[in-house]
Amino acid sequence: MVDGRVKGRNFEYETAKNLEAELGIKFKRDIEQYRQTDRGDLLADDPDWPFVIECKRYNRGNGCNPAWQRQATAAALAAGKVLMVKIDQKGCIYCEKVAKEILTEPAINSYVRENFVVVQLDLYGNRDVTDLDGTVMPESEMARRWGVLFTPTIYFISEPIKADQLPQAASAVMPGAFGKLTFLGMLPWVKTGAYKDEPRFQKYFGSQTGALRKQIEAARSS
Repeated sequence: MVDGRVKGRNFEYETAKNLEAELGIKFKRDIEQYRQTDRGDLLADDPDWPFVIECKRYNRGNGCNPAWQRQATAAALAAGKVLMVKIDQKGCIYCEKVAKEILTEPAINSYVRENFVVVQLDLYGNRDVTDLDGTVMPESEMARRWGVLFTPTIYFISEPIKADQLPQAASAVMPGAFGKLTFLGMLPWVKTGAYKDEPRFQKYFGSQTGALRKQIEAARSS
């Protein structure tokens, strides 16, 4: 019988090799995963690499085991990342605005890369998606399950998961396309946990407007 740890190690080496061939970035195994909980499996040589990689393989079938999903999310949180699940649809002018105008703003782009793991879903897509309770269904059906009515809708997961469905696990939800200043304001509100002390985002945002404007100006001039 092959030891499970050996099988996992071999798959991590295989994944690192495939990623390097595809992306041109070298990856190595994170040995600390055996000493500390909630760590990813692979580390990138590129310091700007924004993702936590957790390697899992089924003997058969597909989908994502709920325990694995929680482990991967915990690894992202332990690395100081917030999970951002962004739901778009083709032809959505507001989704295009977020992609081309908001996320390209230097201050926003750098903050997202440094602090968030982004997962993008299609409101009418057919890729299989696994919810927190292990339910697997196409993106379009999952969006209905979550009650998504318009796009973009963005969920933020900043704490260990204690719910069966993603909306209930979210620390905050961004309903629609905010302006650049408001979008930037919500990011640290979630990332720093400020939403716990001031759950009213508009009040928090009002107290931070001046600093956010300076942050945007500074990033543009750097």
